[in-house]
Amino acid sequence: MFNSQAINWEIIEPDLPKIPGIVLHDTFFDDEFASSHVNEYEAIVQSHCFEHMYDPIGLLGNCNKILQPGGKMIFSVPNMREMLRRKYTNCLNFKHTFFLPKALIDYLPEISSFDISEKVFYRNDHSIFYSCTKQGTPQPRGSAVEGITMIGREQYRHSRRLFDDYIGYHQRLIRRINRRLDCLAEEASVYLFGAHVFSQFLIFNGLNISKVKYVLDNSPIKIGKRLYGTSLYVKDPVEITLDEKPVVILKAGPYDDEIRTDILNNKNPRTSFI
Repeated sequence: MFNSQAINWEIIEPDLPKIPGIVLHDTFFDDEFASSHVNEYEAIVQSHCFEHMYDPIGLLGNCNKILQPGGKMIFSVPNMREMLRRKYTNCLNFKHTFFLPKALIDYLPEISSFDISEKVFYRNDHSIFYSCTKQGTPQPRGSAVEGITMIGREQYRHSRRLFDDYIGYHQRLIRRINRRLDCLAEEASVYLFGAHVFSQFLIFNGLNISKVKYVLDNSPIKIGKRLYGTSLYVKDPVEITLDEKPVVILKAGPYDDEIRTDILNNKNPRTSFI
């Protein structure tokens, strides 16, 4: 039987408080770190990290370098093509530094000498989990870039069409939301859900926030703070409990249903959503 207590965990993170029982490397995972830990680890686990990188080829090369022969790399990434198709506002933004269609995710481990042994989809619109095994040393960078360029050309037409639809949809959506906000009385209680890129994406694409009182968010560490890049402050959703007819702007991708249900069942059943 799997015994999680027998695993020695280490985290590479330059800004994280100490966690009991875990070795913390207060640094970045870069070439210097990889060169000083060659063939040292049995496994690497990364969750929704890959899509934030600026050099995915370099990242996987360093993962290969620190793993022992036959070592495992287990990672998850957002299902970005499906997110783009469904127009989720957290798909493409300043945090997700490049678009990851499944063909590219499958190819990048291969050129970094990893064999994909298992691939699992979590929901149709959320994440893809990969389990890979180190097989050797990565291909030369030039060959890797050439292969990625070929995939990009093959994927471009479909991806561009999805992207254009994505942008057009949000332009129309924001115009529609703004028209509805214009029709509300001045004293209406309007909130925007999500101290997150969900809200930032809408705001910086033209959402009129002049009537928005607060951003609502369930995370305790965000309450009372300002949403980065805006003048809006964050409140706990209990803020709307006593409002007569609160209005919540909600565009949080796969989390819409659970957020709406929680507000109606546990905060204020009189809430309407835009």
